[in-house]
Amino acid sequence: MSEFISHNEFFVYQNSCILSHSINEQFLLWIESSHRFLMVEEPIHFVLTQLSLELEWSEISRMCARRYELSITECAQFVQDIVTQFEHLINESVLFVAESAYFESEKLPAFEKSTTYQFGHKSVTITSQTERIHQLFHSLFSHLETTEVSKENLTMQLFLWDEKLCIRTLNGDEVSWSKDDIPHFKGDVMGRILNFIYEKSDNDWMMTLHSSGVTNGRESILFTAAAGSGKSTMAALLQANGYELLSDDFVAVDLDSKAYRFDMQISVKRGALDVLTPFYPELVDQQEELGNNGKMVRYLSPKQSKYSQSAFPVTAIVFVNYDSEKECELLNVPTEKAVKDLLAETFVYPSHDTVLRFMTFVQNVRFYALNYSDSQKAVAIVSNLFSNEK
Repeated sequence: MSEFISHNEFFVYQNSCILSHSINEQFLLWIESSHRFLMVEEPIHFVLTQLSLELEWSEISRMCARRYELSITECAQFVQDIVTQFEHLINESVLFVAESAYFESEKLPAFEKSTTYQFGHKSVTITSQTERIHQLFHSLFSHLETTEVSKENLTMQLFLWDEKLCIRTLNGDEVSWSKDDIPHFKGDVMGRILNFIYEKSDNDWMMTLHSSGVTNGRESILFTAAAGSGKSTMAALLQANGYELLSDDFVAVDLDSKAYRFDMQISVKRGALDVLTPFYPELVDQQEELGNNGKMVRYLSPKQSKYSQSAFPVTAIVFVNYDSEKECELLNVPTEKAVKDLLAETFVYPSHDTVLRFMTFVQNVRFYALNYSDSQKAVAIVSNLFSNEK
Protein backbone atom coordinates (compact mmCIF):
# COMPACT_ATOMS: atom_id res chain seq x y z
CA MET A 1 0.00 0.00 0.00
CA SER A 2 2.97 2.32 0.57
CA GLU A 3 3.41 3.08 -3.14
CA PHE A 4 -0.03 4.77 -3.20
CA ILE A 5 -0.20 6.44 0.20
CA SER A 6 1.52 9.68 -0.93
CA HIS A 7 -1.37 10.30 -3.35
CA ASN A 8 -4.14 9.55 -0.83
CA GLU A 9 -5.18 10.24 2.73
CA PHE A 10 -5.97 7.68 5.38
CA PHE A 11 -7.84 8.44 8.60
CA VAL A 12 -10.06 6.72 11.14
CA TYR A 13 -13.44 7.99 12.27
CA GLN A 14 -15.92 6.15 14.49
CA ASN A 15 -13.60 3.10 14.38
CA SER A 16 -13.89 2.87 10.59
CA CYS A 17 -11.05 3.38 8.17
CA ILE A 18 -11.74 6.07 5.56
CA LEU A 19 -9.57 6.40 2.47
CA SER A 20 -9.60 9.70 0.64
CA HIS A 21 -8.34 10.70 -2.81
CA SER A 22 -8.48 14.28 -4.08
CA ILE A 23 -9.93 14.77 -7.56
CA ASN A 24 -9.78 18.37 -8.71
CA GLU A 25 -11.62 20.27 -5.97
CA GLN A 26 -13.51 17.27 -4.62
CA PHE A 27 -12.64 14.12 -2.67
CA LEU A 28 -13.46 10.50 -3.37
CA LEU A 29 -14.00 8.70 -0.06
CA TRP A 30 -14.17 5.00 0.74
CA ILE A 31 -15.72 3.92 4.03
CA GLU A 32 -14.30 0.51 4.89
CA SER A 33 -16.97 -0.66 7.35
CA SER A 34 -19.80 -0.37 4.81
CA HIS A 35 -17.75 -0.47 1.59
CA ARG A 36 -19.39 2.77 0.50
CA PHE A 37 -17.87 5.23 -1.97
CA LEU A 38 -18.95 8.83 -2.17
CA MET A 39 -17.72 12.09 -3.65
CA VAL A 40 -17.69 15.06 -1.29
CA GLU A 41 -16.85 18.74 -1.44
CA GLU A 42 -13.87 20.20 0.42
CA PRO A 43 -15.83 21.50 3.48
CA ILE A 44 -17.19 18.02 4.25
CA HIS A 45 -13.73 16.50 3.85
CA PHE A 46 -12.25 19.16 6.14
CA VAL A 47 -14.78 18.48 8.89
CA LEU A 48 -14.24 14.72 8.66
CA THR A 49 -10.49 15.04 9.00
CA GLN A 50 -10.94 17.24 12.08
CA LEU A 51 -13.43 14.80 13.60
CA SER A 52 -10.91 12.01 13.07
CA LEU A 53 -8.49 14.00 15.27
CA GLU A 54 -11.15 13.87 18.03
CA LEU A 55 -11.48 17.63 18.25
CA GLU A 56 -14.50 19.07 20.01
CA TRP A 57 -17.43 19.92 17.75
CA SER A 58 -17.39 23.49 19.05
CA GLU A 59 -13.75 23.90 18.03
CA ILE A 60 -14.43 22.46 14.56
CA SER A 61 -17.37 24.86 14.19
CA ARG A 62 -15.11 27.82 15.02
CA MET A 63 -12.49 26.57 12.53
CA CYS A 64 -15.16 26.30 9.82
CA ALA A 65 -16.47 29.77 10.61
CA ARG A 66 -13.02 31.24 10.06
CA ARG A 67 -12.24 29.04 7.04
CA TYR A 68 -15.51 29.59 5.13
CA GLU A 69 -16.57 32.98 6.54
CA LEU A 70 -19.85 31.70 7.95
CA SER A 71 -21.57 32.15 11.30
CA ILE A 72 -20.81 29.83 14.22
CA THR A 73 -24.46 28.77 14.24
CA GLU A 74 -24.39 27.74 10.57
CA CYS A 75 -21.14 25.85 11.05
CA ALA A 76 -22.36 24.08 14.18
CA GLN A 77 -25.39 22.80 12.26
CA PHE A 78 -23.11 21.79 9.36
CA VAL A 79 -20.88 19.74 11.68
CA GLN A 80 -23.91 18.11 13.31
CA ASP A 81 -25.32 17.14 9.90
CA ILE A 82 -22.01 15.56 8.84
CA VAL A 83 -21.74 13.60 12.09
CA THR A 84 -25.29 12.27 11.67
CA GLN A 85 -24.80 11.37 8.02
CA PHE A 86 -21.49 9.60 8.50
CA GLU A 87 -22.60 7.68 11.59
CA HIS A 88 -25.31 6.24 9.36
CA LEU A 89 -22.92 5.50 6.47
CA ILE A 90 -20.32 3.90 8.73
CA ASN A 91 -22.85 1.66 10.45
CA GLU A 92 -24.71 0.78 7.27
CA SER A 93 -24.74 -2.95 6.61
CA VAL A 94 -22.76 -4.35 3.69
CA LEU A 95 -25.39 -5.81 1.36
CA PHE A 96 -23.19 -7.70 -1.09
CA VAL A 97 -21.51 -10.17 1.28
CA ALA A 98 -22.23 -13.84 0.65
CA GLU A 99 -23.01 -16.02 3.66
CA SER A 100 -21.04 -19.18 4.29
CA ALA A 101 -23.27 -22.23 4.21
CA TYR A 102 -23.24 -25.97 4.70
CA PHE A 103 -25.46 -28.40 2.81
CA GLU A 104 -25.75 -32.11 3.44
CA SER A 105 -25.34 -33.85 0.08
CA GLU A 106 -28.17 -36.27 0.68
CA LYS A 107 -30.58 -33.40 1.36
CA LEU A 108 -29.76 -31.35 -1.74
CA PRO A 109 -32.67 -30.68 -4.13
CA ALA A 110 -33.03 -32.43 -7.46
CA PHE A 111 -31.23 -30.73 -10.34
CA GLU A 112 -33.00 -30.26 -13.69
CA LYS A 113 -30.10 -29.05 -15.82
CA SER A 114 -26.41 -29.82 -16.15
CA THR A 115 -24.46 -28.15 -18.96
CA THR A 116 -20.74 -27.95 -19.70
CA TYR A 117 -19.11 -24.99 -21.44
CA GLN A 118 -15.66 -24.89 -23.04
CA PHE A 119 -13.32 -21.99 -22.18
CA GLY A 120 -10.09 -22.63 -24.05
CA HIS A 121 -8.54 -25.83 -22.72
CA LYS A 122 -10.72 -25.71 -19.58
CA SER A 123 -14.38 -26.48 -19.07
CA VAL A 124 -17.06 -25.36 -16.62
CA THR A 125 -20.05 -27.50 -15.67
CA ILE A 126 -23.05 -25.67 -14.23
CA THR A 127 -25.71 -27.86 -12.61
CA SER A 128 -28.91 -25.95 -11.90
CA GLN A 129 -31.93 -26.81 -9.79
CA THR A 130 -34.38 -24.98 -12.05
CA GLU A 131 -34.70 -23.80 -15.63
CA ARG A 132 -34.79 -20.19 -14.40
CA ILE A 133 -31.41 -20.49 -12.68
CA HIS A 134 -30.04 -22.37 -15.70
CA GLN A 135 -31.04 -19.58 -18.09
CA LEU A 136 -29.25 -16.93 -16.04
CA PHE A 137 -26.02 -18.35 -17.47
CA HIS A 138 -26.90 -20.55 -20.43
CA SER A 139 -28.14 -17.62 -22.49
CA LEU A 140 -24.70 -16.04 -22.12
CA PHE A 141 -22.58 -19.12 -22.76
CA SER A 142 -24.72 -21.36 -24.99
CA HIS A 143 -22.28 -20.89 -27.88
CA LEU A 144 -19.62 -22.59 -25.73
CA GLU A 145 -21.72 -25.65 -24.86
CA THR A 146 -19.87 -28.93 -25.21
CA THR A 147 -20.36 -32.63 -24.45
CA GLU A 148 -16.71 -33.04 -23.47
CA VAL A 149 -15.50 -32.41 -19.93
CA SER A 150 -11.86 -31.28 -19.86
CA LYS A 151 -9.27 -32.57 -17.42
CA GLU A 152 -9.39 -29.13 -15.85
CA ASN A 153 -13.08 -28.68 -15.05
CA LEU A 154 -14.96 -26.51 -12.58
CA THR A 155 -18.32 -27.84 -11.39
CA MET A 156 -20.85 -25.62 -9.64
CA GLN A 157 -24.25 -26.58 -8.27
CA LEU A 158 -26.74 -23.70 -8.20
CA PHE A 159 -29.99 -24.01 -6.26
CA LEU A 160 -32.56 -22.38 -4.03
CA TRP A 161 -32.46 -23.39 -0.36
CA ASP A 162 -34.29 -21.83 2.58
CA GLU A 163 -35.11 -18.65 0.62
CA LYS A 164 -31.45 -18.34 -0.43
CA LEU A 165 -29.71 -18.64 -3.80
CA CYS A 166 -26.87 -21.05 -3.20
CA ILE A 167 -23.56 -21.94 -4.84
CA ARG A 168 -21.81 -25.20 -4.10
CA THR A 169 -18.54 -26.35 -5.67
CA LEU A 170 -17.03 -29.81 -5.50
CA ASN A 171 -14.07 -28.53 -3.50
CA GLY A 172 -16.41 -27.82 -0.59
CA ASP A 173 -16.97 -24.11 -1.08
CA GLU A 174 -20.59 -23.35 -0.17
CA VAL A 175 -22.16 -19.86 -0.01
CA SER A 176 -25.62 -18.34 -0.24
CA TRP A 177 -27.19 -15.06 -1.30
CA SER A 178 -30.60 -13.57 -0.67
CA LYS A 179 -33.04 -14.97 -3.25
CA ASP A 180 -33.78 -11.38 -4.29
CA ASP A 181 -30.12 -10.52 -4.86
CA ILE A 182 -29.78 -12.03 -8.32
CA PRO A 183 -27.17 -9.49 -9.52
CA HIS A 184 -24.65 -10.40 -6.80
CA PHE A 185 -25.43 -14.12 -7.04
CA LYS A 186 -24.83 -13.94 -10.78
CA GLY A 187 -21.69 -11.86 -10.30
CA ASP A 188 -20.36 -14.41 -7.81
CA VAL A 189 -20.80 -17.24 -10.32
CA MET A 190 -19.18 -15.21 -13.10
CA GLY A 191 -16.28 -14.30 -10.82
CA ARG A 192 -15.67 -17.95 -9.99
CA ILE A 193 -15.56 -18.81 -13.68
CA LEU A 194 -13.08 -16.00 -14.36
CA ASN A 195 -10.89 -17.05 -11.43
CA PHE A 196 -10.86 -20.61 -12.73
CA ILE A 197 -10.12 -19.67 -16.34
CA TYR A 198 -7.28 -17.29 -15.50
CA GLU A 199 -6.02 -19.03 -12.34
CA LYS A 200 -6.71 -16.00 -10.18
CA SER A 201 -8.38 -15.26 -6.85
CA ASP A 202 -10.66 -12.39 -5.85
CA ASN A 203 -7.59 -10.59 -4.51
CA ASP A 204 -6.19 -10.32 -8.05
CA TRP A 205 -9.05 -8.18 -9.38
CA MET A 206 -9.60 -4.46 -8.98
CA MET A 207 -13.21 -4.28 -10.14
CA THR A 208 -15.99 -5.65 -12.29
CA LEU A 209 -18.16 -3.33 -14.36
CA HIS A 210 -21.61 -3.46 -15.87
CA SER A 211 -20.11 -2.65 -19.24
CA SER A 212 -19.05 -3.90 -22.65
CA GLY A 213 -15.46 -3.82 -23.81
CA VAL A 214 -13.51 -3.98 -27.07
CA THR A 215 -9.82 -4.07 -27.93
CA ASN A 216 -7.58 -3.27 -30.87
CA GLY A 217 -5.04 -5.84 -29.68
CA ARG A 218 -3.02 -3.36 -27.65
CA GLU A 219 -5.46 -1.56 -25.38
CA SER A 220 -9.14 -1.65 -24.50
CA ILE A 221 -12.08 0.74 -24.29
CA LEU A 222 -15.04 0.07 -22.00
CA PHE A 223 -18.62 1.25 -22.59
CA THR A 224 -20.81 1.65 -19.56
CA ALA A 225 -24.24 3.07 -18.77
CA ALA A 226 -27.57 1.97 -17.40
CA ALA A 227 -29.31 -0.93 -19.13
CA GLY A 228 -30.74 -0.05 -22.54
CA SER A 229 -28.36 2.83 -23.27
CA GLY A 230 -26.64 1.18 -26.23
CA LYS A 231 -23.35 -0.15 -24.85
CA SER A 232 -23.87 -3.66 -26.29
CA THR A 233 -24.88 -2.14 -29.62
CA MET A 234 -21.72 -0.04 -29.67
CA ALA A 235 -19.57 -3.08 -28.90
CA ALA A 236 -21.26 -5.10 -31.66
CA LEU A 237 -20.72 -2.27 -34.17
CA LEU A 238 -17.04 -2.11 -33.32
CA GLN A 239 -16.73 -5.89 -33.63
CA ALA A 240 -18.25 -5.62 -37.12
CA ASN A 241 -15.60 -3.03 -37.95
CA GLY A 242 -12.57 -5.11 -37.04
CA TYR A 243 -12.25 -4.69 -33.31
CA GLU A 244 -12.44 -7.62 -30.92
CA LEU A 245 -15.12 -7.98 -28.29
CA LEU A 246 -13.67 -8.54 -24.84
CA SER A 247 -16.95 -9.05 -23.04
CA ASP A 248 -20.53 -7.85 -23.02
CA ASP A 249 -22.35 -6.58 -19.94
CA PHE A 250 -19.71 -7.87 -17.47
CA VAL A 251 -16.06 -6.81 -17.63
CA ALA A 252 -13.39 -7.69 -15.08
CA VAL A 253 -10.35 -5.44 -14.61
CA ASP A 254 -7.28 -6.62 -12.69
CA LEU A 255 -4.99 -4.73 -10.32
CA ASP A 256 -2.84 -3.62 -13.26
CA SER A 257 -5.86 -1.92 -14.91
CA LYS A 258 -6.17 -4.58 -17.62
CA ALA A 259 -9.59 -5.71 -18.89
CA TYR A 260 -9.95 -9.46 -19.53
CA ARG A 261 -11.63 -11.37 -22.32
CA PHE A 262 -14.75 -13.24 -21.23
CA ASP A 263 -16.53 -15.00 -24.10
CA MET A 264 -20.11 -14.02 -23.40
CA GLN A 265 -22.72 -13.52 -26.09
CA ILE A 266 -23.89 -10.01 -26.92
CA SER A 267 -27.50 -9.37 -25.95
CA VAL A 268 -29.33 -7.49 -28.71
CA LYS A 269 -32.58 -5.77 -27.83
CA ARG A 270 -35.37 -5.12 -30.31
CA GLY A 271 -34.51 -1.45 -30.57
CA ALA A 272 -31.01 -2.28 -31.84
CA LEU A 273 -32.04 -4.64 -34.65
CA ASP A 274 -32.29 -1.97 -37.34
CA VAL A 275 -28.81 -0.76 -36.46
CA LEU A 276 -27.15 -4.19 -36.31
CA THR A 277 -28.85 -6.38 -38.92
CA PRO A 278 -26.92 -4.77 -41.82
CA PHE A 279 -23.77 -6.13 -40.15
CA TYR A 280 -25.27 -9.30 -38.66
CA PRO A 281 -28.04 -10.55 -41.00
CA GLU A 282 -28.31 -13.76 -38.96
CA LEU A 283 -30.15 -11.77 -36.27
CA VAL A 284 -33.23 -11.55 -38.52
CA ASP A 285 -34.06 -15.25 -38.25
CA GLN A 286 -32.90 -15.71 -34.68
CA GLN A 287 -35.56 -16.48 -32.10
CA GLU A 288 -36.10 -13.95 -29.34
CA GLU A 289 -35.66 -14.96 -25.71
CA LEU A 290 -36.61 -13.37 -22.43
CA GLY A 291 -33.34 -11.89 -21.22
CA ASN A 292 -32.10 -11.62 -17.66
CA ASN A 293 -33.18 -7.98 -17.66
CA GLY A 294 -36.80 -8.95 -18.34
CA LYS A 295 -36.71 -7.71 -21.95
CA MET A 296 -36.90 -9.71 -25.16
CA VAL A 297 -33.44 -10.11 -26.69
CA ARG A 298 -31.51 -12.03 -29.33
CA TYR A 299 -27.99 -13.25 -28.71
CA LEU A 300 -25.01 -12.62 -30.94
CA SER A 301 -21.92 -14.80 -30.54
CA PRO A 302 -18.53 -13.08 -30.31
CA LYS A 303 -16.13 -13.66 -33.19
CA GLN A 304 -13.20 -15.96 -32.64
CA SER A 305 -10.28 -14.26 -30.95
CA LYS A 306 -7.44 -13.12 -33.19
CA TYR A 307 -5.10 -12.04 -30.39
CA SER A 308 -2.95 -14.36 -28.30
CA GLN A 309 -3.17 -12.34 -25.09
CA SER A 310 -6.32 -12.21 -22.97
CA ALA A 311 -5.97 -8.87 -21.15
CA PHE A 312 -5.51 -5.31 -22.38
CA PRO A 313 -4.88 -2.01 -20.53
CA VAL A 314 -7.97 0.18 -20.23
CA THR A 315 -7.33 3.43 -22.09
CA ALA A 316 -10.79 5.02 -21.81
CA ILE A 317 -14.25 4.56 -20.34
CA VAL A 318 -17.14 5.84 -22.43
CA PHE A 319 -20.65 6.53 -21.11
CA VAL A 320 -22.80 5.75 -24.12
CA ASN A 321 -26.31 6.78 -25.05
CA TYR A 322 -27.97 5.76 -28.31
CA ASP A 323 -30.52 8.36 -29.36
CA SER A 324 -31.92 8.32 -32.88
CA GLU A 325 -32.84 12.00 -32.56
CA LYS A 326 -29.32 13.23 -31.81
CA GLU A 327 -26.19 13.80 -33.86
CA CYS A 328 -23.00 12.01 -32.83
CA GLU A 329 -21.29 13.89 -30.07
CA LEU A 330 -18.27 12.99 -27.95
CA LEU A 331 -17.71 14.97 -24.78
CA ASN A 332 -14.95 14.90 -22.20
CA VAL A 333 -16.37 14.09 -18.78
CA PRO A 334 -14.68 15.59 -15.70
CA THR A 335 -13.29 12.87 -13.48
CA GLU A 336 -15.27 13.90 -10.41
CA LYS A 337 -18.56 13.59 -12.35
CA ALA A 338 -17.51 10.43 -14.16
CA VAL A 339 -16.64 8.63 -10.94
CA LYS A 340 -20.13 9.20 -9.53
CA ASP A 341 -21.68 7.64 -12.63
CA LEU A 342 -19.08 4.87 -12.81
CA LEU A 343 -19.65 3.72 -9.24
CA ALA A 344 -23.32 3.10 -10.01
CA GLU A 345 -22.23 0.42 -12.51
CA THR A 346 -19.12 -0.93 -10.75
CA PHE A 347 -18.14 -3.33 -7.97
CA VAL A 348 -14.71 -2.64 -6.46
CA TYR A 349 -13.18 -5.49 -4.47
CA PRO A 350 -13.12 -4.44 -0.78
CA SER A 351 -9.52 -4.19 0.41
CA HIS A 352 -7.30 -1.20 1.16
CA ASP A 353 -4.81 -1.94 -1.60
CA THR A 354 -7.51 -2.58 -4.18
CA VAL A 355 -9.43 0.58 -3.34
CA LEU A 356 -6.25 2.66 -3.52
CA ARG A 357 -5.48 1.20 -6.93
CA PHE A 358 -9.03 1.99 -8.04
CA MET A 359 -8.63 5.59 -6.89
CA THR A 360 -5.40 5.89 -8.85
CA PHE A 361 -7.02 4.25 -11.87
CA VAL A 362 -9.94 6.69 -12.06
CA GLN A 363 -7.52 9.60 -11.71
CA ASN A 364 -5.54 8.45 -14.75
CA VAL A 365 -8.10 6.94 -17.15
CA ARG A 366 -9.90 9.12 -19.71
CA PHE A 367 -13.69 9.50 -19.44
CA TYR A 368 -16.05 10.43 -22.27
CA ALA A 369 -19.76 10.66 -22.98
CA LEU A 370 -20.89 9.52 -26.42
CA ASN A 371 -24.34 10.33 -27.76
CA TYR A 372 -24.82 8.60 -31.08
CA SER A 373 -27.32 7.81 -33.79
CA ASP A 374 -25.17 7.40 -36.90
CA SER A 375 -23.35 4.10 -36.33
CA GLN A 376 -20.48 4.73 -38.76
CA LYS A 377 -19.74 8.14 -37.27
CA ALA A 378 -19.79 6.61 -33.80
CA VAL A 379 -17.34 3.88 -34.85
CA ALA A 380 -15.00 6.50 -36.33
CA ILE A 381 -15.16 8.57 -33.15
CA VAL A 382 -14.35 5.60 -30.92
CA SER A 383 -11.54 4.48 -33.22
CA ASN A 384 -9.83 7.80 -32.59
CA LEU A 385 -9.90 7.16 -28.84
CA PHE A 386 -7.40 4.33 -29.19
CA SER A 387 -4.10 6.08 -28.57
CA ASN A 388 -2.21 3.78 -30.94
CA GLU A 389 -4.52 4.70 -33.81
CA LYS A 390 -4.28 8.48 -33.57
